[in-house]
Amino acid sequence: MNGALLAGVIGVLGAAFAVTYHILLFKKSKVEKSEGIIEAYLHQRYDLLPSLIENLKNSFELEKEIIEEIINLRIHAMQAESIDEKIEYEEKISRLIKLLLNKPVLKDIDLHENIRTLENKIAISKTDYNKAVTEYNNALDLVPSNLLAKIMRMKKRKTFEEN
Repeated sequence: MNGALLAGVIGVLGAAFAVTYHILLFKKSKVEKSEGIIEAYLHQRYDLLPSLIENLKNSFELEKEIIEEIINLRIHAMQAESIDEKIEYEEKISRLIKLLLNKPVLKDIDLHENIRTLENKIAISKTDYNKAVTEYNNALDLVPSNLLAKIMRMKKRKTFEEN
């Protein structure tokens, strides 16, 4: 009977070991899958950045030209002697200010929409990743999986900061 009991205990421990091992591997796999999704989205973001920068650079160049024109018109308006001249300059200044205030920063609507959609996907993916990492890290802290994790040299993973 002692041999049967010992065999039963060894069998239960072996089953517990196997289950724990598979749980750890499953959690690690979820983290790696989430990581891969984020990396794909971040790569897409990196590919869009040159277009975004060029678009903004062009926009800021135009804004700079408009602002310089407003400054020049202001100087002339302040030096104007007749009301007719002042009105002429002020009308030009008003049109340029309206142009500046109503000007969208991103002229490329498709680029704007792609970036907005991609940023939403990245945010969701970060949340999913953080959840998977938290579950994985918690499993590394719990007995008996922490013992098995040490044997398997599993390390805790970092999460993204929540914004």
